[in-house]
Amino acid sequence: MTDSELEKCQAALAAVEAQSAARAKTIAQLRKEILQYEEIEEMLKRRNRALYLLNQAGQVFSSSLDFDAVLSAILDQVRQIMGVRAASIWLVDEATNVVVCRESSEQWLIRGHRVAYGQGIVGWTVKHGQSVIVPDTRLDPRHYKGIDEEIGVEIRCILSVPLKVKQRVIGALQVVDTETDCFNQEDIPIMESLAATAAIAIENARLFEQVLRDAETKTTLLYEINHRVKNNLASIIGLLYSEQRYGSAGDRQTLNQDLIRRIQGIAQVHAMLSETEWAPLPLDELARQIIMTTLRTLPRDIKVGVTITPAPVRIATKHATNMALIINELTTNTLKYALDERDTAEIRVRIATENEGTTLFEFSNDGPGYPEDVITMERHNLGLYLVKSLVERGLEGTVTLRNDNGPVTAIRFKNA
Repeated sequence: MTDSELEKCQAALAAVEAQSAARAKTIAQLRKEILQYEEIEEMLKRRNRALYLLNQAGQVFSSSLDFDAVLSAILDQVRQIMGVRAASIWLVDEATNVVVCRESSEQWLIRGHRVAYGQGIVGWTVKHGQSVIVPDTRLDPRHYKGIDEEIGVEIRCILSVPLKVKQRVIGALQVVDTETDCFNQEDIPIMESLAATAAIAIENARLFEQVLRDAETKTTLLYEINHRVKNNLASIIGLLYSEQRYGSAGDRQTLNQDLIRRIQGIAQVHAMLSETEWAPLPLDELARQIIMTTLRTLPRDIKVGVTITPAPVRIATKHATNMALIINELTTNTLKYALDERDTAEIRVRIATENEGTTLFEFSNDGPGYPEDVITMERHNLGLYLVKSLVERGLEGTVTLRNDNGPVTAIRFKNA
């Protein structure tokens, strides 16, 4: 073979090798592109599955307005979509400004556990309103190890996202694992989508519970108002019968004034109960209001001082009207007897809690003391008859009389 022919063969061989290299490069590029397409296809499948599950989750979340059922449904969907070992829902307790674990998927994640605002990963999430991944809790100083110690499980990896309603952070949705590096950045959008839907469901369930509580409260108040109006009318009828039985027909004007004072006392306590939505009333304030209402009927030249010892005792709603009538009668007796031939008097009220929850209410004035037969209850006027009847029947208590620089009426009853 001549040199010329050899060169031609070498050139042809080089061309073939070049073509083979080009083909190998093309095949490698094609394989790389196929792998990329397969990865993209797999990612699209995962995203489509995630979108499908997110859509399903939204339907599940909105299927109930029961608060506990909503929380359980959220955690079930989180575990299914994220494929995690454990998940929990933490909500802000606005009354105490702490973050509380309201629901968890595992028994070792303690429901009811509380962390301070900003404490731990979940507290940080709530405070800053930002999602966070902690690949290894041992390397993150924000991790609160107190929870690990309490539950007896060492948490290694955490993904925490805020629960927001109209830009207001109401809590956090958290997934955790005992292995490191369990979550990546692609998990955050999925968790945030879950959290957005979950937050709306939680808020709707909360609002529904509030509506139920408000409706129950209004029903209770309506019943209480009707009950009290019925009792007040019965009290007025009873007062009229008492006036008819014990009153003197010769002093009709005085009897009418006494009856007006009693009805004014009933109206006053009804107004106080309405203002507080039928909650127990401060007994010292009730005494002050009833006494001052009764004293308004005095002429301007008559002066009556009132001293009421402050006390934290509150009178139960069911006892308030009877107590108001009792205070009115004792004040009226003061006007009748302590101001006899005098233009000044002093009323003193002492309230205390005794053993076994017994309330002591002492009413006294600086007028003439009780006669002996009145102290022993052998004789009484209409006012004291009403006081004794209201204490024994209305309060299921006892009344005793004595003298100590003036007449003293001591009333004891169970304030429940």
